[in-house]
Amino acid sequence: MRAKLLPPAGFSYIFLVVCILFILSIVGLSIPQRALASRLAINAGGCAEVYGSNSAGGLKVRSCAGTNCSQVGSIYDGTIVRITGGPTNASGYTWWQHDHGGWSAANWLRDASCSQPGGNIYVASDIELQPDPNHGWPPVEGDKLIGRFTLGNNGGQNVRVDNFGIRMRRNNDPNDYWDFLAGYGVDLSPGQTVRFDQNNERQLSQGHYRAEIIWQVGGNWHRIGLYNTLGRTLCGRACFSTRA
Repeated sequence: MRAKLLPPAGFSYIFLVVCILFILSIVGLSIPQRALASRLAINAGGCAEVYGSNSAGGLKVRSCAGTNCSQVGSIYDGTIVRITGGPTNASGYTWWQHDHGGWSAANWLRDASCSQPGGNIYVASDIELQPDPNHGWPPVEGDKLIGRFTLGNNGGQNVRVDNFGIRMRRNNDPNDYWDFLAGYGVDLSPGQTVRFDQNNERQLSQGHYRAEIIWQVGGNWHRIGLYNTLGRTLCGRACFSTRA
């Protein structure tokens, strides 16, 4: 018969639990708690900052709340987004809709002031695409495109946009795309906007197209697509199939 190990006289399991909790609080549980408090402080109409996402290639922007929704872009650490909807719980995450074109998981967003000391680029108007020559919508195979949209700086400092333009993706093939770009950089002061209005010389071939707004800051490319840029209507004129 095996001898039973008994706790010493006067031992209290409650005291042991209290000691464990005290040790855990010392070694750093307060840090995740602060991060959780910051995420809980996010609210619709306010702003949030992207953080902790660059090692994974940025924070995914999705067309709806959930990991099963299509990815429409990426945003990077330090980007300030204005919250326009949510929260919504899906796929084990809490999701917020924002002004960078879709929904992102709250785990990589923290509460932030909407008046930022640094510069912050955002998309200020929807994608506008027009066939050239104008045969009506959707474009005819062989047409070219005129593209328009507006970028702005809603931060507190000047920011340099190195280049910006529109990326056209065809037939949902990640390797089948082409860009038409402004081809120049611009310095945006706080509150300033810049308008992209460019003719593209590449003729459209037969297929289904999806337009994305792209811009480059500090060597990093950012993109928004699928949603029109304010997230109001899925795709709209940003997606089309050419007519024969």
